[in-house]
Amino acid sequence: MKTKNIIILLSFIAIIFSCKKGEKDPFLSLTSRKARMANEWKIESWKKTAISSGLNQFNQPIDSEISYDLNQSTYVVNSPALFYIPFFTGTAKTTEASWVIDKKGEWTRTLNYEYSTQNYANTTTEVAKGNWNFLSKGNDYKNKERVIFNITSEYKKEIFNNNNGTNVVNESTEEYNNGDKALIYEIVQLKSKEVILKRSSLRDETSPIDHVVTNTEEEYILKKD
Repeated sequence: MKTKNIIILLSFIAIIFSCKKGEKDPFLSLTSRKARMANEWKIESWKKTAISSGLNQFNQPIDSEISYDLNQSTYVVNSPALFYIPFFTGTAKTTEASWVIDKKGEWTRTLNYEYSTQNYANTTTEVAKGNWNFLSKGNDYKNKERVIFNITSEYKKEIFNNNNGTNVVNESTEEYNNGDKALIYEIVQLKSKEVILKRSSLRDETSPIDHVVTNTEEEYILKKD
């Protein structure tokens, strides 16, 4: 009987530690990882930095750094590259930032924001949809320590109200086959009311006019009201 109790205790301890995947995960949760991930989330914070370096066809450097920081209804883009000015350098108002993830394996991310430059005011809507799943163990990651978001459609609408009185509307919808476009995130924290996702990527592009290498770091903090 004593041996049986020890086995039960060891099994319980194993279950506890198997629940903790990310470095900031709760020590113990009686809710499954899928149930914790599937929620109607508010995007509390979105940080993304893309640092590019390369040369154009004339062997001139075309380095740039663009960063986004969405936090407390603020959307920020900074770029030291002169050729981006006056497209947008500054802050803006975010009117909606949400990420709906359901148990059926589908998701929708919506970003609505407004900003102004010296030449125009802009209103932008971005909606991405697709399906998601946890990744299994591999590449030094535990089972369900990463999540993949397959993108099946992306919609973007930009309205430019120029200072000269003219208006321009750019609207596009892209459709993808499942698996054609996907983003993989490390799950740093997975709680019932807060999730932290991070990803890093390296992109090396060569074209007839330039060769650019871009390092991207991105982090989302999702919270449930």
